[in-house]
Amino acid sequence: MPTIIVRSLLGRLGTLVVGVGIVYVVAAVWLSGGAVPGLRALAWGGLLLLAVWALWWAPQLRLDADRLTIRNAWRTHIVAWEAIETCRTRWAL
Repeated sequence: MPTIIVRSLLGRLGTLVVGVGIVYVVAAVWLSGGAVPGLRALAWGGLLLLAVWALWWAPQLRLDADRLTIRNAWRTHIVAWEAIETCRTRWAL
């Protein structure tokens, strides 16, 4: 069985769109207000981008021949196929 990786394409595209929007807003604030408001906007934008990355970009499933690897932003869980009895959700990460 080949390795299959399941990720959210829509989540990855959304992360990129949010990132471009953050760059635009930070640049606009920096150019109109100066360095101090620009740095403040950069900090808030970075925090927002971190949250979006953790929710939309980082989650993935990796299906190998002998195990299932579940990854989110902070942890990775490895489960052998023999340990899985049922699966009640369908396409949710």
